[in-house]
Amino acid sequence: VVLLPQPVLLSGFPLPPPAPAVLGAPAATALFGRGLLPVLLPVHPAHDHLQECVNQAVLGVAGQVLSFPDGLLALDLSLLLLMAVLEAVRLYCGVRGNLQESELWVGGGLAVALISALLCVYFLLWQAFVLRADIIMSAVQLTVLALQGVLGLAAIASFASANS
Repeated sequence: VVLLPQPVLLSGFPLPPPAPAVLGAPAATALFGRGLLPVLLPVHPAHDHLQECVNQAVLGVAGQVLSFPDGLLALDLSLLLLMAVLEAVRLYCGVRGNLQESELWVGGGLAVALISALLCVYFLLWQAFVLRADIIMSAVQLTVLALQGVLGLAAIASFASANS
């Protein structure tokens, strides 16, 4: 028996074990695991990147056209960067938790999603200038985060019942 070293991500964390192949299962099952939660996992990053680009463009134009109060443009840009980092962590926790069928990782992803939702509410209500594009993108992101929360709780319940 030859033991091969386990592949490791650049972050130093080992990759989760691969999901068992199911005959006739879609390709997303092999990548993201099984259950209802993988339905949102491939879709949400595309929306996040689009929202990040639109928000940066809107803040860039608004920063040049409108007169921001002192320090608020830097605050908005830093919170936008924090939101992008949190979304990457949320996606990693969700995929890893679903592949390993771990309540802890899925719960961690839901906790990060809650923080991301609070930042989304900030961009929806309290940033210096709230534009129509911000309202539309934040409403879509809050809807997707709410769906992820419901499906994440269902996945945790499913994993817990399977383990007991």
